[in-house]
Amino acid sequence: MIVQCKGKDLSKISKSKLKDGKYMVSTKRDGNYVQIVKAANNVKFYTSGDKEFYLKDLADALKKLPGSFIVEGEYINTTEGKLGDRPKAAKLTTYRTNFSKGIESNLGEEKIILFDMINSETAIIRDAMLVDALYGKVKGLEIATIEYMTLEEAQTQAKVRAHEGWEGVMCRHIDQMYQPGKRVNELIKIKHRKTADLLCTGINEGEGKYEGMIGSLSLINSAGIEVDVGSGLTDQLRSMPWNYFISKIIEIEYEQILSTYIQPTFVAVRNDKKESD
Repeated sequence: MIVQCKGKDLSKISKSKLKDGKYMVSTKRDGNYVQIVKAANNVKFYTSGDKEFYLKDLADALKKLPGSFIVEGEYINTTEGKLGDRPKAAKLTTYRTNFSKGIESNLGEEKIILFDMINSETAIIRDAMLVDALYGKVKGLEIATIEYMTLEEAQTQAKVRAHEGWEGVMCRHIDQMYQPGKRVNELIKIKHRKTADLLCTGINEGEGKYEGMIGSLSLINSAGIEVDVGSGLTDQLRSMPWNYFISKIIEIEYEQILSTYIQPTFVAVRNDKKESD
């Protein structure tokens, strides 16, 4: 397995480091990362945690293709890969267990959406010959559709796709080369995150460098859903008197709501509001 080359959230990249020109833009799905490595007649499957599994039917099909290659994708089971679908795509755990016990597994009617098709010799990420070799030829593998656009256009598309139920979009600069283990500015995640105003009911002390400071805020909405939020708090806010936040309305951004708010981030204290959403 090669160590994944990862991207960054657009909000975490300074404008001076953004590259001009066109990006390859695809829909960001809510699935589980999979890497498939084919070396001659040997095929291996890995999860994001470098855990190995094996899908016999898919491996047999890939062995028929020429050459060696590496592909990366999102395992979405039989879902569309929209927000909230990831828990339904948790079958990789079963596949890992089966592999460790020597039990055969098959992909069957499930799907993996490929976003990287890597030429390991040139580091080209979307190798044209590999795309052609895979496109529509291997059951269970689908290649993510890409569109070429600017980052400004991609931000508009992120809002459209979030409204349709997707996470957002992934943007890869047309000149990006694969850099194993790197988190690069040329691969950008754009998510249209929702906001909510929640009541602060408590404070949790920080740990490590935040010891003695505010670690996170305990928040609750009008339906009783609770969440602790520390991401987004500046050092100045963490040093505030603890009772400053209690009983105030706190605006957060989040990805989705399951049993709690997923990936919550502090935005602001809403002194203009008295009730939570």
